[in-house]
Amino acid sequence: MTQETEGKAACSKKGPDVASQGGTLVALKTTLETRARDSFITVYVTSVPVKQASGTLDVIRQLLPGDGGVDLQHLRRFAKARDVPDLVRDVFAKAKSSAEVNSATASENPVSGTVSLSAQEHKVIVSDAPNSGSVTPSSQTNASAVVDDQAALIATTADAGSRTDDTAPGELFLIIGSTNAISSAAVTKELKTVVDNAVIFSIQVPRLAPTSQEQAILWSSQYWPTVYKKSNPFGPHPSIVSRTEQEIRGEVEKWMDLAREVAHQANVTVSGEAVGVVIVERKNGVGRPVAVAGDARWAAWPCKGPGNVTAHAALRAIAMVAAGVKAFNESEQFTGNESSSSPHPRVKTELADQVNEIGPVSTSQLESEEFAAQRVINADFHSSQRGSQPNTNVAFIYAGRDKQVEGDIIFQDKPILAAEKDHYDPSGTTGGYLCHDLEIYCTHEPCVMCSMAILHSRFGKVIFQHRMPMTGGMCADGDLSHGLFWRKELNWTLLAWQWRPSSDDEKIEKADFHA
Repeated sequence: MTQETEGKAACSKKGPDVASQGGTLVALKTTLETRARDSFITVYVTSVPVKQASGTLDVIRQLLPGDGGVDLQHLRRFAKARDVPDLVRDVFAKAKSSAEVNSATASENPVSGTVSLSAQEHKVIVSDAPNSGSVTPSSQTNASAVVDDQAALIATTADAGSRTDDTAPGELFLIIGSTNAISSAAVTKELKTVVDNAVIFSIQVPRLAPTSQEQAILWSSQYWPTVYKKSNPFGPHPSIVSRTEQEIRGEVEKWMDLAREVAHQANVTVSGEAVGVVIVERKNGVGRPVAVAGDARWAAWPCKGPGNVTAHAALRAIAMVAAGVKAFNESEQFTGNESSSSPHPRVKTELADQVNEIGPVSTSQLESEEFAAQRVINADFHSSQRGSQPNTNVAFIYAGRDKQVEGDIIFQDKPILAAEKDHYDPSGTTGGYLCHDLEIYCTHEPCVMCSMAILHSRFGKVIFQHRMPMTGGMCADGDLSHGLFWRKELNWTLLAWQWRPSSDDEKIEKADFHA
């Protein structure tokens, strides 16, 4: 049963308990981290004596300046035989055996000395490669299976002694470069100048850098010794995520408890779903709430269908911050204009600007401006008279959305719940652009609409407790997989976490509604 078909039952659900006891922050993965399968390239590898390693690398660098445009910095250029996976040693043994058998014709056909994985072996690597994110126990199990499958395939074609170390004492494996950047014949020709009877073979290695130490360890056991340099080509830099976690960790539980409290109030007062949001401004490492809002989709709205979608908790909280910013800006703008004879200071300022720009105004223009000024005064008067209490008239509630919009109560942008009034700060923020770099704490993953509002409001961090895989807009690994918090094609990115309480036994009764 979906939220749209539950009708008035949606207005009577029991709210959650407010107390919580500790928890952990889990950083969300980006769309690139969850969608992109591991990308691989095929590289040439050879075995060189330790004393000739430096000279061989110089030859390769002259042959392939900049590694042919392929970034291989996450791979160890040299590796001892005991440090590479069995797969690499198996392919090398096969290549060496083939080179010995065909030594008589190797000079006429340089390719005969080069051995690579078969198409079937390549398919095993690519199709069964783990995702780019952190390794899970299941992915480790799958990875082990991949290595076993690769070894089994090689064993069927290699000689009986393929598992032994065929490199001579004091020799190292060396990555030459991508097979797409140069031919094996050219490589063989150049290596002859520094290495006698060079054996060249090809393997597949990860194209991109690992995103965690666990992934680097896994790749080292699968493909080639890999280095984790604490970078992330798919999302925010790990050091930024770690530093920010340390900054907010001490207060996360407090703000999440407050969000749960206002969510409970919204639910028991039949104002909306049990969804709560807290917006926090942080200065010098200390946060202060600037807006607290519960869901109000059922306030002055029929308890059927999706409710008032403009009264979701996140939208209401943002609107409260916007009201504070607007009031602050207007107070700054109108300072010193109290003695103005204009019927309204805003209109007086606008008129003055126009006079300065275009010279004297005509009588008809002044009359038009006076009429506009009176409209502003009337609008402000009616706005102040409406107050913060919703219209509870039954006839009005069930009059239909046109009448409700006509009554101008569609935007529930004023505090109506006790927690909202206790923590409302009408002075605004000092961040400049609305919610720039503020933190927003949510009981539930915001829906796509609210996620976009959070993005456009320039929040710096979003933390929520309950995932909403069917309707949420932040997670990249849910049913929708939007991952809106970090998408390179959008003009803003922010950091995002899921808060997992230590004792979270609560189950969401409705996982398909839009929070």
